[in-house]
Amino acid sequence: MVEDTPSDAVLIERELSGSGIACQFLRVHTQSGLVVLLSEFCPDVILSDFYFLSFNGLDVLALAREHSPQTPVIMVSAAINAETAVECMKAGAWDYVLKDRITRLRPAISAALEKKHFIDEKNQALEALEKSRNFYLKLFETSPALIWRTDSQGNFDYFNQKWLDFTGHSFDQDIEGGWMTNIHQRIKNKSSLICA
Repeated sequence: MVEDTPSDAVLIERELSGSGIACQFLRVHTQSGLVVLLSEFCPDVILSDFYFLSFNGLDVLALAREHSPQTPVIMVSAAINAETAVECMKAGAWDYVLKDRITRLRPAISAALEKKHFIDEKNQALEALEKSRNFYLKLFETSPALIWRTDSQGNFDYFNQKWLDFTGHSFDQDIEGGWMTNIHQRIKNKSSLICA
């Protein structure tokens, strides 16, 4: 929690404690304090006021992007106009809650955590897919067999190095032809491919 007014910090803690969200609060009220805290651990959510004496919510958002880019930041402010709220959202805030409507905070945090969970799962799936893709590409590239792939229209989109070495063509030369050109036509012309 980035909050320089102790009574507001107590109000936020009381609201969340009474709403059934189990959480541990670490509060900072300076820009340097936030940098130190973000360098020590990655919080699940950052709640930040917008107005401070020497910095503002946009500075908090910039620091969060730099030190903990996957962490949702929710602006919690007593006075934030529509223009500032839009500016915060463009700068990376996931939501904003007015302090006089503090009951909105719990659903805002729940929605942010759910969205973060979805993003994390998606990123893990993409990482696993990339790992699998790299594994099979390495397998194909080191295989002694001629390997190629076509799309549903019969257009080639992959050849392993063994194929290119065997045909003596470059990838660009073979990618231009479809199934008929690259396979059947060569067989018809009694190319060396028929001996493979």
